Amino acid sequence: MEIINKIEDSTPWQEVNSRILEFRNAGDLSSAIKLCQEACDKFPENDFYPKIAGDLYLQQKNYDSAKKMYLESLKKMPPNQRSFAHFAKRYYKLKLFLPKEMLENFVRQVLVMIENKSLNPKVAQLARDLIKNDFPEKPRISDTGRKFSELLEQNASFGKLVNATKILEKINPEELGYLLDDYILNRDRTKETIEIDSFFVSICERLEKYDEAIKIAEEVFPLSRNSIITRTIFRICRKLENYDSAENLLKGHPELLKSDNFNILFELVYYFESRNDLDQVRFILERMESLHLKSNPIQKTVKNFYLRFGLLDDVQRVQNNISSLSAGHYRSSKFSNEIQESEVGVVSKIAELSSEIEHSKRIAAISDLTTGISHELGQPITNIRYTAQFYRRLAEKDLTKEVMLGVFDSILEETERMGKLIKRLSPLTSSKKEIETFDIVSQIRKRVKAEVIRLKRVKVAVTVTPDFSMDYFGDPVVCDQLISNLLLNSIDAIKERKGGQVGKIDIQVKKNEENIEIVFTDNGVGIPSKNRGKIFDPFFSTKAPGRGEGLGLFIVWNLLKMQGGKITLDPEYNTGSRFLVSLPKTSKQD
Repeated sequence: MEIINKIEDSTPWQEVNSRILEFRNAGDLSSAIKLCQEACDKFPENDFYPKIAGDLYLQQKNYDSAKKMYLESLKKMPPNQRSFAHFAKRYYKLKLFLPKEMLENFVRQVLVMIENKSLNPKVAQLARDLIKNDFPEKPRISDTGRKFSELLEQNASFGKLVNATKILEKINPEELGYLLDDYILNRDRTKETIEIDSFFVSICERLEKYDEAIKIAEEVFPLSRNSIITRTIFRICRKLENYDSAENLLKGHPELLKSDNFNILFELVYYFESRNDLDQVRFILERMESLHLKSNPIQKTVKNFYLRFGLLDDVQRVQNNISSLSAGHYRSSKFSNEIQESEVGVVSKIAELSSEIEHSKRIAAISDLTTGISHELGQPITNIRYTAQFYRRLAEKDLTKEVMLGVFDSILEETERMGKLIKRLSPLTSSKKEIETFDIVSQIRKRVKAEVIRLKRVKVAVTVTPDFSMDYFGDPVVCDQLISNLLLNSIDAIKERKGGQVGKIDIQVKKNEENIEIVFTDNGVGIPSKNRGKIFDPFFSTKAPGRGEGLGLFIVWNLLKMQGGKITLDPEYNTGSRFLVSLPKTSKQD
């Protein structure tokens, strides 16, 4: 059949489509585009032809024309999900092919169409949702923001900028953050801008724009070598729990380790703690102590650090100095010795109480053994019941052989787990271990999978990292018990949270020379400060009567204690709960 390259008034749209396809299949993209353009004129309300013309232009790598035609199709698009899905597919193609600047220009044109109300309202909302993750809309600049940006452009005096910043931060911190990105983040650093740039590092930190604060601080540091900037980099790294920037700074400037500045030494304590280098921690604390012997506040800080790391002998020494400084001109008073003795007695009491608490918790582990076993057996029984109920309802609709076999496997796995628990009726008091080499990451994933029905019901997503295996020589049953108790604890906490937030549990496994560390995080209701000292106590629960025995975390604490491990609650995490679990590596010769 002869291919006609002109559309007559009487030509039906079906024939037009056929002709375009034939040209396209023959590789004659120019003729196909010409027909599309004629079809756009003949069928001006149809979004199909500009969309196909955009595809053809994209195939020719004529990106400007492709963008233009896709925008034209968006303008004509009817308000339905199916039509917009075709546009979304083409947008993702543009993201693959277009340079960033060209894609940004395309998005700006879409936003202009939305603002000018050139699109159907429903299509406009769909378009806004599509692009917002890639290119968040820039806020409208207020009069206050405009005055602030003018001061930035004029390189106004430091005092004027500080006052303008305080006003804008109070009125509209989001707008302030945007303007800092626009004017400060990527500008050249010079000696003339050091004071203002350093000030905005602290503002970015206050706005929790940590990556931006780090970037500016790293660029300012070579020009200033400022101790405040140095401390800021370390402090933000501590907040982010990522010391990459601080380590790069130390590699280039190892002299920082010999700093006399208290603020830098303060952050170095946390840095070396993150690396589990307690020898360096102690070295830094001793340096801090000796350099600032006459400063009562610093000595108290050093004392608190020594307490944090359990260095009670050092605590007593520093306490003696604090007592002397506190006495001041009363040093010759007849009460000075008594004051010192009483304060040193407090330190001795801390060590004594620490030992008593440890002993009482071991006694509690033994006395509550029976209840603990009941609690542990209740979990797999509940899992079996949930699984059976879930698939029984599914059977009323459709239950394949494959699904049924999965049900049987799940039930068999839980009964096997119960058997292992029953075999060891004293997991909290017996030192007996059944240790073997196993992949701890896979073991955790397996435990999560066993709770999948419960997790689905409360709409909780669980992520386990890393993706690779990690061998551990220990007791896999203990690992199951730990993860199950923590999962159930988090699920309950997420169920209590109001506001419809999606439930999330994140389990990260890390390995160092001495330990396997598990960071277990959820976005549940969290634990109030007043209860944080009680959460590992037996029978302590914030749930209503009958809804919790208060044994889950108690059992976790004791199981870890028996393995030589430990669990702590991260006190700085405030958007849920974060537990830090440490399992000691066990050699095969043990």
